[in-house]
Amino acid sequence: MFQDQTLGCLPQHSGPNAALAPTELEIPPREISALPQTTGSSNEGHYSRISSPSDRPWLPLRNIINAPAENSAEYILNTLRLASSQEFHHYSRGIPADLALLTKGIVNYFTQSSVPITSSVEFVKTLLATSNMPYWHLSSRQCILDFAKQFLQLQGEITYRRSILMRLKGDVKVSKDTIATFLSSLNIGPDGWARCEDLTALYLSQATNHLYHFNFVEAHEEVRKITNLPGRQEHLLWDQVLCIGRIMRGEGRFDEAKTCFEICLRTPGLRDSKRFLVQSALADLYCELDYQAGNQSSYLSQAKEIVEPEIERLRLSSGRHLKGYRRLLLSIVEVKIRQGYYQDADILTRELIAIYGKLREPDIVDQLGHVRARIALARLSPTPEDALERWKDVLGWNRFYNPLEEEVFTCSVVYLFLCITWYKLGDIDKSMDSFHDAMRVMESKQCQFLIPGIGTYLFRDVCDQIKSTIWWLVTSNVFPENVITE
Repeated sequence: MFQDQTLGCLPQHSGPNAALAPTELEIPPREISALPQTTGSSNEGHYSRISSPSDRPWLPLRNIINAPAENSAEYILNTLRLASSQEFHHYSRGIPADLALLTKGIVNYFTQSSVPITSSVEFVKTLLATSNMPYWHLSSRQCILDFAKQFLQLQGEITYRRSILMRLKGDVKVSKDTIATFLSSLNIGPDGWARCEDLTALYLSQATNHLYHFNFVEAHEEVRKITNLPGRQEHLLWDQVLCIGRIMRGEGRFDEAKTCFEICLRTPGLRDSKRFLVQSALADLYCELDYQAGNQSSYLSQAKEIVEPEIERLRLSSGRHLKGYRRLLLSIVEVKIRQGYYQDADILTRELIAIYGKLREPDIVDQLGHVRARIALARLSPTPEDALERWKDVLGWNRFYNPLEEEVFTCSVVYLFLCITWYKLGDIDKSMDSFHDAMRVMESKQCQFLIPGIGTYLFRDVCDQIKSTIWWLVTSNVFPENVITE
């Protein structure tokens, strides 16, 4: 999505201070030897003879080379502030070249280290203050300003990638705050420092964060911000269309989401990961549309045609380890359950669960996929006893992955299935407990469509079972009207 940038990374050296110096700031011996010296004389080259007192302004620079990594940020800022002082100019000559060298190392340090955004902004402010001093040559002042601008631009890409990482780790709030903090510190506009492609990516990432919290109005607002940016950003149009499709699917606008996903799938030259992503999204959507069409459409056949050939190709090419393979397997499982091929679906579901069980660090996408696979296994239960254990497993894994979060709408549907399962096993009290748990969640959570069927046919099916089997729950005051009629 972003173009790689190089900001002049410095070569590393293996001198006596290499173990202590932050590698991002190491300056090769030939550069150190070019710094002002306290002894000797030179009538050649760039530097003139420097007397002993003049060595003091260079100490912070040498301290950077020798400093432990945790102290580097403070040394960096102090050195730049000192470099902009009159005393520094008085004792040193030829500084612009070395200041440019130092600046390159500093930029590299801030872009490769986990430095808080607030410190990064302070660094840019210091760079700007340094560039304003009249002692430097105009070309050097321009160089400093260019570095400051490049740094801010690169920070946009870093913030974007950090937001993705935080979201994949399950820290959606941290991802949102990271983007918001960065955007609030920028001068955004035609003459601003932030590149439009970086802002587009950040807005899309923020929209995705809102999707995870089912805040669709806010997600739409983030996407609309992109239209106010100059330029068309053609290379990010695919991501925009996909994001809009995801928002519409989350709102239950399946026909409109289908249009978006089909446009994405028709795009020539898609790399495999993007193609797998939109294929699985479209196949899941076809399952929803088939239900809306009264199970009399060709949507399930279309879904099967989209994902099955890819699954076979990945199996033949040793691609079972890919996330795209897991996405496609989830989709074909849903298709086969909807088509009534329960044995095939059971085999594929068990394969999925075995794969998820081997993942060392499942991200938020795989965590959701694992819960979805557990739901599929529960739907395929041959007996009430099996169903009871499997629906309990669904809740258990959801709590394991989200120990500090409130239960979502999916949990209420699981509680309804537990309600009917306990009733079949003859335990009316536990059936009622599960029913009340479902109602408790539904009171605060809107209908959700993140997993195929959860907000539509699975929800409708379990409600119909309760209405036809536990009729006295339907006539009681605790059964919400929307559960009966929608």
